[in-house]
Amino acid sequence: MTSTARDGDGARGEAPRRPDAGSSAPRPEPHRSADELLASLGQDLRSPLNGVVGMVELLRGTRLDGEQRGYVDALQRSADALVGVVDDLLDLSNLRGGQLGLARDGFSPQRIAQDVIALLRPRAERKGLSLLLWSRAMPERLIGDAVRLQQVLMKLLSHAIESTARGEVRLELSALPQPDGRWRLVGTVADTGAGLDATQRARLEALFAGDTSGPSLREASSGLALAICARLLALMGGTLSVESRPGEGSRFRFDAMLEAGATASAGTAAPVALSALRVLVVDDDAVSRTLAIGVLGRLGIAARIAHDGREAIVEVADRPYDVVVMDVRMPGLDGHEATRAIRALPAGAHQPWIVALTAELHADDRRRCREAGMDDFIAKPFRAETLKEALQRALERLGSTA
Repeated sequence: MTSTARDGDGARGEAPRRPDAGSSAPRPEPHRSADELLASLGQDLRSPLNGVVGMVELLRGTRLDGEQRGYVDALQRSADALVGVVDDLLDLSNLRGGQLGLARDGFSPQRIAQDVIALLRPRAERKGLSLLLWSRAMPERLIGDAVRLQQVLMKLLSHAIESTARGEVRLELSALPQPDGRWRLVGTVADTGAGLDATQRARLEALFAGDTSGPSLREASSGLALAICARLLALMGGTLSVESRPGEGSRFRFDAMLEAGATASAGTAAPVALSALRVLVVDDDAVSRTLAIGVLGRLGIAARIAHDGREAIVEVADRPYDVVVMDVRMPGLDGHEATRAIRALPAGAHQPWIVALTAELHADDRRRCREAGMDDFIAKPFRAETLKEALQRALERLGSTA
């Protein structure tokens, strides 16, 4: 696919001028302009993708006959593939530009692994595969970028499922204490697929070493995702390697350095159920609002809506909401500005837990959400389970501060 570059004035379709012979003008940076275009395009695609993915998920929960369910399954696979391509292109662009940093959040590695297995098990079962998790005792809580670690596990397991026709895919996970007090998370994704020959292994090793321009990336549909995994793990102080032979399956080994986190104390039981939460959805996009309201309705939550940031401020000032799901990119008053205004309301106003709904995944974007006063975030496109988990986190925090 050919993309049209955008110049500094926002014009489209004009080819850059060639410098005159002998000119000392600096040479253009084609990768930089292409990466900027990809990043902008990717962000613009996330909102409509959010509608496609979410509505397919809602449709799956309605009464469907066998033929209709087959169509929905096909839609789901296509939507998942499209989301994966957009995510990969954005991540590679950001990694090449040095714009992708890592967040520092406390999380349970065991929980992340279990969540990824649960998300991918239906895909494996559709192919008749067993999807297994073997894990040894690990710290209850470590500190690192939970989102990027989950992304690595998703990509490695998805690749293994696509590469395996029969048998099983297995994730093995453990954590080793280090002399400096950190922990090295060590994992293996093993499959019973066709395996790789020496040439294929060499191409993957080139990808893992940072070569994204050779034939390995163009010829293998999974090459882009594996290259991103290797780069993300490198940012985490780890590596990615592969062991494989034809007919013997493949084993992708990885590791990442994580900091020790404080052991979570026994939490206070949440005083209310999810269905009792008072939720406000703030989004200027009608499809996104419909999606969020539909997902919340299935959780027993009768949420209210605000069409923009200004409406959100009025709603929060007038009513005691527990949770506000706030879109970040809105015309006029955006999500960051609306959140700052809500946090600045008079002392008597009830302050809700604010969940950012964002198409941007960088650590800097998450930092801006935190600085604006947001408590959590969900990345577009989101699934019903993702929103449910965010509400559960809100419920836990609201219960602990009650």
